[in-house]
Amino acid sequence: MRLRDPATGQVVDEATAHEDLVTGMAFSMDGSRLATGDLVGEIVVRDLPGSRELVRVRPTGAAISGVSLNEDGTRLVTASLDGMVRYWDVDTGLELFARDNSEDPATAVSHLPGDGIVVTGHVSGRLRVTVVGSWESNVLGTARGVGGVRALASSPSTGAVVWAGGTGDAVVHDHQGTVLLGHEGAAGCVDFDPTGTTLATTAGDARVRVWDHATGRRTGAVDLGPSARPHCVAVDPGGRRLATGGTDRALRLWELDSGEQLAEITLPLEESTAEPAHTPGEPAVLRFRPDGRAVHTALAQFEVAEPDEAEPGVLTWYPDTGALRAHDVRGTTGALDLHPWGTLLAVGRLDGTIALLESGTGERRGDLGEAAVSQSGVVGTSLVSTLRFSPDGTLLAATRADDRVSVWDWGRGELVHELATSAGARATAFSPDGSLLAVGGVDAVIRLWRTDTWEPYAVLDRHDAAVNDLAFSPDGRTLASTSDDGRVLLWPTSVDQATERLCSTVVDAQFGSDWRRWFPDLDDTPC
Repeated sequence: MRLRDPATGQVVDEATAHEDLVTGMAFSMDGSRLATGDLVGEIVVRDLPGSRELVRVRPTGAAISGVSLNEDGTRLVTASLDGMVRYWDVDTGLELFARDNSEDPATAVSHLPGDGIVVTGHVSGRLRVTVVGSWESNVLGTARGVGGVRALASSPSTGAVVWAGGTGDAVVHDHQGTVLLGHEGAAGCVDFDPTGTTLATTAGDARVRVWDHATGRRTGAVDLGPSARPHCVAVDPGGRRLATGGTDRALRLWELDSGEQLAEITLPLEESTAEPAHTPGEPAVLRFRPDGRAVHTALAQFEVAEPDEAEPGVLTWYPDTGALRAHDVRGTTGALDLHPWGTLLAVGRLDGTIALLESGTGERRGDLGEAAVSQSGVVGTSLVSTLRFSPDGTLLAATRADDRVSVWDWGRGELVHELATSAGARATAFSPDGSLLAVGGVDAVIRLWRTDTWEPYAVLDRHDAAVNDLAFSPDGRTLASTSDDGRVLLWPTSVDQATERLCSTVVDAQFGSDWRRWFPDLDDTPC
């Protein structure tokens, strides 16, 4: 093994570290230590300069496929072709954690900024970001071509990851803060607190997770228990409490910081022998009243022959008193939104109409749209799946099962625009200034439109499965999306933000000339 000065190319140190072929090598981020692994599974860490050997271990005879040291060289992560990923204390030589990935062995590994966060490339081509110890992980991407991930490295300052697969292409991925780790199963709902510093998400297990928006690190969780899968979540306007609705038909109120449960109520179950479209009585969405004293929800009801024969499907819960009030709207899909002033509820119905009612009294204000139920009584593709008011309260966007997005001036009862999506629109969100409308669908794509012209603004397509929910941060600079692929992604919402992240991620003396080559019409290069 030879060490060379990168400026002169001269050999500055030479040592025999292994008796067999070296298959992995990595410096610590501060350059003070060097780790190597070989074909027979031996791992050596040396101090620099001087090449003093600090530790030598041989956990198995399996060839080492990757090694990586953390910033100061005190922790080592190794991957071997028997599928094991191991995490070591360099100073003591002790193995701290181990993970068996024999179903999809890691072919490359690297540390990311932060304690115990690593990225691994696999034979399948998947790139995973993992928290060591808890082993919570998410797929960051997939390499194309034969042979999976061949090589990867990460930036010690920005967390950007560069990786290469069998096609010979190198991909740079800005990971930091963009993927929230640790969801099990499909990621369902997402909501920000009023300050935008915290967001809460649901997933396919019995937990609601709370995250730091800036770092993407998990800061808390609440556990609903083995019989309840959280379906929806909402953070109260004061940012202190969290409401959840689950498959056990219960609404619960939690303290956000401690995760302590404050209140609970079980919703009524409709009795019916009809074939259900969703779990009967399951709350599909939650909205806090602006004063935080009440929570509104709409139930996902049966596909009944006569929607008006169903039980009331809109409920208001008052957690402080335990009271539950039912509003006389029947045959609901679970789609609901609360007007920004807190005075009006919009509710989607199985017949394709949207019911408008006073949030306090439940008095009916009217309907939008025309009923569209087939002669057999089965609800068709006009079913309303989600509803969102614009921030100024003048517009109401409704997604439908036939891929349409209808935008209403609800005060006038007029349909002002219809947007076409390619497949199954099922999530919507307006930006806080009302300038953008985001729509996600079962085709895994998020589309954004400008609301002044209804012209397309952007297409976001990093999810691998259906998009379930969307939420903008209060400052409008981030769009959060959840998906059946188990990931929650955080997107910058402006071209300037995206350019800033790109310029801070890719650093190269020739980058300015590349911009001019790629975009010759630009007067000024972004970086």
